[in-house]
Amino acid sequence: DAKMVTLQPGAKSALLHWHEHQDEMVIVTSGVCTLVHNAGEIELETGECAAFPAGIDDAHSFVNRTGFPVSFVVIGPSADTQTVHYPDDDLMLEIDGAAKAYSRVDGSKL
Repeated sequence: DAKMVTLQPGAKSALLHWHEHQDEMVIVTSGVCTLVHNAGEIELETGECAAFPAGIDDAHSFVNRTGFPVSFVVIGPSADTQTVHYPDDDLMLEIDGAAKAYSRVDGSKL
């Protein structure tokens, strides 16, 4: 699946997160955004990309710190089941079809 995302100035794409079973790739199509991930921060300009292989604990998010909108395409396989970790927020999301279950990162229920 692919989806186009546009972030207005000051906006953030998501909480810092990583996927157990889903590869993810982002391609900046216009503007400049800041990739925030475990290794730090890096600015990505139009035409640049970042990839996040499934199962690698590299929590990431994108922030628009400019005064102009930024757009990027997020590409990743759609899956009926997936697990997403949000380590900075002590949150984990497990999706199985239409069912969603939230827990703490250690698996304990909220």
